[in-house]
Amino acid sequence: MNSCLRDDIDYQDFFVKARSSLKKYGYFIAEKLLKEKSYKTARVNAINFFKKEIVTERKLPNALRGDVAAGMENTFGFSRNKSWYIYRYCDFKWNRSNPELENIIKISNELSRIRNFLVGNKKTYGEFIEENNYITYTSLSLYPSNGGFLKKHRDLEPSQKNPSIIHCKFELTHKGQDYEKGGLCIIDKNGKELNISEIAKPRDVIFFDGAQYHQIKNIESSNLGRIAVFDIPTYVTNSSRECIYAGDGYSFPKKFLTKLITNISYEPKKVIKKILDKVP
Repeated sequence: MNSCLRDDIDYQDFFVKARSSLKKYGYFIAEKLLKEKSYKTARVNAINFFKKEIVTERKLPNALRGDVAAGMENTFGFSRNKSWYIYRYCDFKWNRSNPELENIIKISNELSRIRNFLVGNKKTYGEFIEENNYITYTSLSLYPSNGGFLKKHRDLEPSQKNPSIIHCKFELTHKGQDYEKGGLCIIDKNGKELNISEIAKPRDVIFFDGAQYHQIKNIESSNLGRIAVFDIPTYVTNSSRECIYAGDGYSFPKKFLTKLITNISYEPKKVIKKILDKVP
């Protein structure tokens, strides 16, 4: 299988530098890690995707951030509130990928494996649902040109047991080229605020510790805005893994009740979801 990453990388040296930078500063920028062709294809595909989806002006569900249910459909959503202003497509490995975005998904999956090596996990960790419910999935986000943002936060309260959570992402539009103001900002381990979008260049991959405070500052542009791909590490909900099912040998009452519960639960979920999508 052809890789989307450069062929001439000395990974032993790469991991030494990445671990050192993450430990000292809380971030590491892998310069020109992506092949030029892969990057250019991903950029064109992402821009075309958002242009096509936004102009339709159809009602979108809320953008996904948080609870993920095992087996849920890929989602494309929009949110504008006090926490963020964003369009986001999420692609889960248990679904067939959007053919328009296959190259982007492929890059994201390769970077997930790089991160696994970086933090000492097995190569395919998160590609399936692990015993602890851990997964990874691809998000493709557009922070619109008229003020797209994500408020300052951190994804983990550091502790002795869980001191860090390493993220990897790459940008497909760039500050100074596609938008004028805003971008990804982090507070490094020395307490210094850095605008990573001013530092990272096309084809670079950004690794950073999600336990450090970070945000997307308001995007201002005459173009679409800031587009980035983020391979997200998370956990599916416990409830989505608890399945009630019927089997041969069940008594008629037990089989009837089991199927009744399983099928009835689907419709209320659909109704509740529609109501929640209308709530600010």
